Amino acid sequence: LSPYDATIGSADIAPQSARDAGPDPVLDRSVPALTSAFVAYARNELNYRTDVSYRLLNGEVTRNWDYGTSGQGYAGVMNDLQRARSLNPALGVVIVNGYTDLVTPYLASRYLVNQLPSLSDAKPIRLDVVEGGHMMYLRPDGRRALKDAASELYQATQ
Repeated sequence: LSPYDATIGSADIAPQSARDAGPDPVLDRSVPALTSAFVAYARNELNYRTDVSYRLLNGEVTRNWDYGTSGQGYAGVMNDLQRARSLNPALGVVIVNGYTDLVTPYLASRYLVNQLPSLSDAKPIRLDVVEGGHMMYLRPDGRRALKDAASELYQATQ
């Protein structure tokens, strides 16, 4: 199964291994299309020109990334989010997860949000779970749900 969408699987080329050894059926198929789409958008719509090639999910950059004070090597935003909410209690926040995403599971988002001390004046953080995986926008219903969540958040701030 793909950790990016647990509804999509492919043959495991090394079933004796504790980890999947083959290509990811979601990530490895979507990166070329997403890369091409972004390059075309940057060039044609934004009129951005460069001689540097664009590489989505650049492994070299990832290996050299400075994750700051995070002990696990992962960037975290919960402290920054809580600080922003304390400075601006009217700040609306919506976190949208895909139901079949194993990379950032929806229950992990719920757990992290529930660990935040409550701020009496701040708006509550909205948690939505939609059909789809990590890249729920690859599905028409996921795109619609993301648009609806963003529109509702925006309307609530007007």
